[in-house]
Amino acid sequence: NRSILFALAAFFLLWLGSGMYQLQPGEQGVVLRFGKYDRIATAGLRYHLPSPFESVEIVNSEAIRTETMSGVRGGMSSHEITGSGIMDSNDDKILMLTGDENIINLSFNVQWKVRDVKDFVFNIIHPEATVRAVAESAMRDVIGRTPISSALTEGKLTVQTEAHKLMQNTLDRYHSGIDIINVNLRD
Repeated sequence: NRSILFALAAFFLLWLGSGMYQLQPGEQGVVLRFGKYDRIATAGLRYHLPSPFESVEIVNSEAIRTETMSGVRGGMSSHEITGSGIMDSNDDKILMLTGDENIINLSFNVQWKVRDVKDFVFNIIHPEATVRAVAESAMRDVIGRTPISSALTEGKLTVQTEAHKLMQNTLDRYHSGIDIINVNLRD
């Protein structure tokens, strides 16, 4: 009888201890109580009620992440037309139609970070894919209104600025909790 009580007490203490967790600097935890938002936890040694009562989603909110937009897609032949445009898999760039109906080979980077961890955790399922889709759509919109000569020379900064603004507006409408830091057209 005593050994059973000891085993139960040890199990109960281990279960209570399972709620301890550590958040590193730059990380935030979204604490969920029965799957619903309860609170945001900041860096340091923290505690939440053990499972099944509470859980925590840890997000590195300070990390700057980079998405590289290029034409590499699995199983594609050179110059294949897809639902999202024409891609040239030989040179790793996306082909886009410009405002003066020319085709431009384009590759660009988008740098982003988490602005609001609650929105980030609850409002989008695949953040990287969401950023990539929004970035490609915004860039196609901006390039589609820009003549090729401008996109390749003096208008490059304008293209980047307009695409940045459009991406941020779209992500804000999604309540994504994502902040676009920089859009950089690669040569």
